[in-house]
Amino acid sequence: MRFDLADLKRVIQQYEAGKASIDELKAMILATVERVTEYDRRALRKLLLEVEGRLDMIQFTTESQRVYVTILPVLNKLKQAIEEDEVDK
Repeated sequence: MRFDLADLKRVIQQYEAGKASIDELKAMILATVERVTEYDRRALRKLLLEVEGRLDMIQFTTESQRVYVTILPVLNKLKQAIEEDEVDK
């Protein structure tokens, strides 16, 4: 059974709209990593871990007023990977 990524997509949208914090976003990414267990989705799982690490780095090394705009390109890549994963279903 394939895990649905709807919760992660919802939190990404909330972050983009300014309604979720970076910590909520990172927590949802890690929760998703724990749920994505299928062998054929290992690339997605690896990407999720890399994105969470990148968000962590941005959060702690970027000026606070630039964090949001710096994270958006990272989220765009993640959203693209999610779309590709859903097409492969």
